[in-house]
Amino acid sequence: MFRGIRLARIHRLAVRTKVVLGTALMFLAVLGIFTFPLFILEEGSQIALWGTWQAEKSDMIILKEGIDVVENINRTMKTINTCGGWLHPLSFLSYRGYCKALDYWIRASKAKVLANDPKLMDGETVTLQFHPKNIEITQAGAVMKNGQVIVIMPEAPTSEIVILTAKARWIDNNLVLDTR
Repeated sequence: MFRGIRLARIHRLAVRTKVVLGTALMFLAVLGIFTFPLFILEEGSQIALWGTWQAEKSDMIILKEGIDVVENINRTMKTINTCGGWLHPLSFLSYRGYCKALDYWIRASKAKVLANDPKLMDGETVTLQFHPKNIEITQAGAVMKNGQVIVIMPEAPTSEIVILTAKARWIDNNLVLDTR
């Protein structure tokens, strides 16, 4: 009789353990739906970064293509992390930080392409710190120039450095950023 009671307790414990383990396994599977694709995308972005490493020295076309690849991966990572990454708070914070680091790499790499081969930025939305060498005030606004980059603003800037975001257009051998 005593043995039967002990077996019944062990059986109840086994049933409870099975439910707990099954729930934990299901929870881990749901987390994996979000964290595994983020991991694979992280690896993809690293491969693209490594692919541009040597190109950064001399081949701006390959660097520009790498920027486009990393931007697309980063956009996908942000979407997945926002939709379900919060289910795993440490993973969410880690991938959010990684995406911010990629944003920085993208911005720095675009600045490098802009400085070395501005024509490649045609059609891109560019954020930059602009140091105008010449400023001309016209009826259309302030036209600022530095090398092959021209920035058009509604009025003259109040500081020596202008921080702006604008769509770049390649016009007459100049990259024109019109913020009006």
